[in-house]
Amino acid sequence: MAKTIYSVKLADVMPFNMVSDPKIAAICAAIDVENAFVVNAISSVLVLANIGNQPADVTDLLAIEQGTPYYNQTLTLDARRALVAGTGQINAIKGTKAAVEQTVQAAFGSGTVQEWFEYGGQPGCFRVLVNDFPDSSAQMSEINRAIASSQRASSHLDEVIITLATTIASMYMASTFEIAVYVNTTMKAPQ
Repeated sequence: MAKTIYSVKLADVMPFNMVSDPKIAAICAAIDVENAFVVNAISSVLVLANIGNQPADVTDLLAIEQGTPYYNQTLTLDARRALVAGTGQINAIKGTKAAVEQTVQAAFGSGTVQEWFEYGGQPGCFRVLVNDFPDSSAQMSEINRAIASSQRASSHLDEVIITLATTIASMYMASTFEIAVYVNTTMKAPQ
């Protein structure tokens, strides 16, 4: 069985002739207790690597520490975690179509960027298509702020288009017919 950092004991890696000494065995046991304490603390130290399990206050502090380009504490915790987790990549590609898309998708769940040549706009312009209808003008301004945080300074946002996704479904109907035939069984005597 392979040993991991969580299961290895110091006596396992020491030469046999040293472990047979009671004093060395006692020292190894004491070091194992301290080592277990340090190893178990590793998960709490790896805060950024474990962003998916961090509470809201830690996520908010990580956004400040990492310099997340767009962040809003009113977003859902999952959206805030996604923004913090993607900070490095967004900063690396900032000013590109992908950076704007990734920011909008992380914050609002959906978003596609169309550059000027894809829709016949003016050079240097772009537009963003989102699937979720903003509840208020404040939410619309947040979408604009998210876009501005990762777009190229020389590019211009033409518009934000809200697309409502609908699905085409087939509808099947069924009905039944009931036919009843009533037979009169009363007979009259011939006259």
